[in-house]
Amino acid sequence: MAGIGRSLQALPEGIEKAKKALKRQNLTQTALAHEKALASWSTINKFFNGKPVDRAIFMEICETLNLDWQEIALPAEVEEEDTSDELLAAVQHHAQRARLDLEPYILPRIRRTALLEKCLQLIRHSIERDKQNIIPIIGSAGYGKSTILGSIYDELAAERLSNKSGWIALARCDDLIESVGTFAIELGEKVSGYRESITEIVKRLTAVYGKGVLLLDTLDIVLTKSLVSVLRSLLSEFLEIGTTFVFTCRDQDYSYFFEPYHESFAGFRDRVNSSCRIPPFDDDEVKEAAREFVRLNLRTNTSDNSTDFADKIVALSADSKSLQDITRNPLLLALLCDLFASQGKVPEDLTVSQLYAKYWDWKIAKVRKTSQSLQVCMAKEKLCLEIAELMYNQSSERLRDFIYESNLNQSEIEVLAYSELKSDGVLKEIGGKRIIFFHQTFLEYAIARWLYGTHTGEQARQQLEGELNASETTYSRYYLWTVFRQLLTLVNLSEFQRLAHQFNKTKILPFRSLAFAAVSRSEPESVLVLLSLLEIALSKDYAFQEALLVAVNSAPLRHGERVWQVVVKLLEKVGKELINKATEIAAELLVRLPTHSGFRFQEAIDAVTKRMEGTRVSKDEGYQTFGKLLGTYADKLVLMGEPLIDLEVLCTLKNHYFLFGGNVRSIVINLYLTPDVPTLAQRELLMEISTQPTSESFKEKEKAIALVQRVLPELILSAD
Repeated sequence: MAGIGRSLQALPEGIEKAKKALKRQNLTQTALAHEKALASWSTINKFFNGKPVDRAIFMEICETLNLDWQEIALPAEVEEEDTSDELLAAVQHHAQRARLDLEPYILPRIRRTALLEKCLQLIRHSIERDKQNIIPIIGSAGYGKSTILGSIYDELAAERLSNKSGWIALARCDDLIESVGTFAIELGEKVSGYRESITEIVKRLTAVYGKGVLLLDTLDIVLTKSLVSVLRSLLSEFLEIGTTFVFTCRDQDYSYFFEPYHESFAGFRDRVNSSCRIPPFDDDEVKEAAREFVRLNLRTNTSDNSTDFADKIVALSADSKSLQDITRNPLLLALLCDLFASQGKVPEDLTVSQLYAKYWDWKIAKVRKTSQSLQVCMAKEKLCLEIAELMYNQSSERLRDFIYESNLNQSEIEVLAYSELKSDGVLKEIGGKRIIFFHQTFLEYAIARWLYGTHTGEQARQQLEGELNASETTYSRYYLWTVFRQLLTLVNLSEFQRLAHQFNKTKILPFRSLAFAAVSRSEPESVLVLLSLLEIALSKDYAFQEALLVAVNSAPLRHGERVWQVVVKLLEKVGKELINKATEIAAELLVRLPTHSGFRFQEAIDAVTKRMEGTRVSKDEGYQTFGKLLGTYADKLVLMGEPLIDLEVLCTLKNHYFLFGGNVRSIVINLYLTPDVPTLAQRELLMEISTQPTSESFKEKEKAIALVQRVLPELILSAD
């Protein structure tokens, strides 16, 4: 039996077997180091010269060569001369391997300097101070959390080389965890290759090299309610040892599993700095990413094509909130570019669900022009559904996001299909003969496709509905709701309506799933669900109202009429914490919706007026809401390049001029001063203003004088 020490070394006869295996596979020691990226060349050379090698690396070399490591290794445990140096080398090796998986999907990496510097400053400050911090990096799915963590690792690793002190460890949660009870040991093995608790590894590193940083990617993959208490204990130990712990997590998972924070982080709540929140791409970042994609992937020799495509998607998304939700999300932007950049145009009212459907059809179901194309195409779809089924069935408290290649029994055609799926980036190998879909969100979509489109999936779906209706599942299988939300966009309308009626919408998870699915579907009837959800939201708290606001804000224009009804009612009734968000959404819709602008503006004014008439808000708060509404409306007009302001809107604002405070009146006048507004309309506003004294607001007086200067010459000439 081979030894169980931290290092292993090869027997002489084991070295000979390894050399023969190298020859059989047409490999060299250099290829193992560089092409296979198993370890540095010096480590590979040590293996083939019978010198001690890190246990995990030794086993991986043997696995790559299809050798049983126990037959290759010396049977006795190796005495280690300097275990600390070996441990650090192992941690660095595993960190470098993990780093390779943090590159963005399809798109080139965009250096988000301001965000990166903010995160780095927090980490550096934590390392330098007496008390270290826990630093979550939080953002929506696909926002680039892993990418920014990779950049953080690069910067910290370079700084460590320069300073020659401290340590940095990096791991991903892609195949954790066997059980909650073994999480600390599994994480330790992930970080170092040693089957040892992460706290012991951190202690040993800190004792020799000083304070360090532990980076952990995609914590949300393994989060469960039962794991939170284990994490609390681990985090407390990290802080006591002097370790800064940085992890990435989806924002909804972070709040769902860790709230209330004072309990989840009991004893160190003040040392959890959650200010590193990943924002969506801004227009400049969207353009940069799209241009680079076109340049690198379409091999265009000029910048015209890349600039045209980038400018086009930014311009279209300015008038389409559903498309904006895609372009501002790095992962979804990658899919959009992959699908449409070669055509140079995108559908104007595309939703996230439709994007995934189009990606599935193009990358998986599309027939290629080869002799075996139809068979391979069918095999690709069948294989993806089979993989989704295997992952779903192997999931328990958390979603299983990988399977072993050995789980697949492939025919010759299926081998071709598997190869094509890997070539197209739909499937990825992550080592240890394991495969995953390129992103967790696509796995969720694939499972929904399996539930919707196969016989075994149909049976599982019936069980799923029963589980989701049971309250205890809320905590034990939280990930099912993200799958269910995807499923709701795939089923036919009558089935969607049945499910909407069946589920308890007074609970936040089914409420949120139905709201987002309703606006993602194409049928006008689907958004009728929002009206019933509105009643529930108004009787509930912040979480329900915010979920509904976020959902309607992502709706494509085809649902604009129904969505507007919901927004107006929320504008009247929503709590103080959300009035600004409701007002911004209302203002944006007033610009985006193409007809009846004056009537809609009247509805918005009436909603705010009713709000002021109640006992819930003061007059000043009402003025602030009007200011937010008109200020945002004016800003959006400029941003979207609207050439003309609807005269009905101007007339409505004139009729309510004295309802507004002085600053808001100045915005009204400024809208009237916009080029191409008829002089007659400007004169009518001036006549209205002259019926009462102006307010004490300097801004109103300044704009009123500008209006007089604009209108008076023509007024004198007309002798009116």
